[in-house]
Amino acid sequence: MANKRKFLLTCIIVVISGIATFNLLFYTKTTTTQIIQLTHANFNCKDIPKTDYQYNDPQDLIRTVDVVIPSHEKDREVLERCIAAAKKYIKNIGRVIVVSKNKMTDNAEFYPEHSFPFSYKDIEMHLIKHRVFSYWPSCLKLYLKSPKRAGWYLSQLIKLYAAVTIPNVSNDVLVLDSDTMFTKPITFTFGKDGAYIGVTNNECFESYVNHAKRLLPELQNTPTLGYSGIVHHQLTMKDVMAKLIQTGEKHHGLPFWKAFMMSADLGCESNIEASEYEVGLLFALHYFPERTRIRKMVWANDERTVPDNLMVDPLPDQFKEYGDMVSVHHYRRPWI
Repeated sequence: MANKRKFLLTCIIVVISGIATFNLLFYTKTTTTQIIQLTHANFNCKDIPKTDYQYNDPQDLIRTVDVVIPSHEKDREVLERCIAAAKKYIKNIGRVIVVSKNKMTDNAEFYPEHSFPFSYKDIEMHLIKHRVFSYWPSCLKLYLKSPKRAGWYLSQLIKLYAAVTIPNVSNDVLVLDSDTMFTKPITFTFGKDGAYIGVTNNECFESYVNHAKRLLPELQNTPTLGYSGIVHHQLTMKDVMAKLIQTGEKHHGLPFWKAFMMSADLGCESNIEASEYEVGLLFALHYFPERTRIRKMVWANDERTVPDNLMVDPLPDQFKEYGDMVSVHHYRRPWI
């Protein structure tokens, strides 16, 4: 019976996809980019106070920081540089672990993404159920026309679960985007159990904050910070992440990953609905303010870099002009 239902569901998806694909031939008036620009509103960012932190405080350097890097084939060409920069510049670095579908490098440990309590397929089916079927037919057009978001959500959830899922990691786990490279020495811990969390005034989007408050209603009365935690990395701590997951599950009565997805606005208006970094920052400041210090990060999303600069010399000095780090996002690489 279950197999017949699965077969019937597959047939329905194929038929609807065929209809939508035909309709896309005439779907030219409103592009996905235009939709995102109309709905993904940027609120005014505030100036971030300068954080005075030291690299030479012995108390700050006794804690080992393990680095977890979720990755995908699209970032293979920059992954080695990300790993090399992390090993060179992160103070008191411990293990470096790449989470991916298949092993991608010999310069870091491999941890398979299928070992997490959710999968790409789980997230994809959730999106189909709660986006495509709920908003058909207009949403199906957008779903087929725009890049699938399942991998994007998968990466976010891996980062939120890493500290409590990967065996024998340290209490301090830095999650790092695989297309981001540090360009100068940096430390992420202070005192016995404190953490520096990077912030920026370039990624202030209400949709991200609203998602965090739907996921964790305790944050409803938390004032808007006026800056964002989306800096392509974040220090997570085991006890903090365990409490975050427990809090979300208790409120929604669902596994945390499902609560995270259900809290996203899965309508057709935008493909951008959630940020793990915003969730982590707001939760830490709300529940652990004494252990959290914000730090302004200065970096560039580089689109001038050519592959040779990334591959010939893994750590070229030219990138230091960007400040703390540089990100080379897949969609902005000019050679693709």
